[in-house]
Amino acid sequence: MIFSLLGLCLMGFLLSRILCQYNEVWDTYEVTAYLALGVFSVFTSIQYFSAQRMLSFKNKGAFIGLVMGATLIKMILSFVVLGIYAKINKPSSNYFIVPFFVIYFLFTIYETWMMTVISNSTKHE
Repeated sequence: MIFSLLGLCLMGFLLSRILCQYNEVWDTYEVTAYLALGVFSVFTSIQYFSAQRMLSFKNKGAFIGLVMGATLIKMILSFVVLGIYAKINKPSSNYFIVPFFVIYFLFTIYETWMMTVISNSTKHE
């Protein structure tokens, strides 16, 4: 179920990309959107499998630590990826950040929902 909703999230991104193909920001900096999509897809998958593993730990604080640590790592990773992209490509404006953070916010909403579902699944068992 989790990965089917991730697929739905990815299809939503692709649909929005098709609908916005004539938007100058998306058209000029589409590489950052695809970069974000790849980075966050891998990161979310790792976070999902880590969360499943944390559920077997007796210390329930480990799950909360995973959520907080993953959020911090994702923020730092975002700034690093954007910094490397800016250093290599030297974009003419700061609008290259917009597509990246649109994807960032979509994945943040998805990850919050995913972690809530995983957390609640242990309460009903």
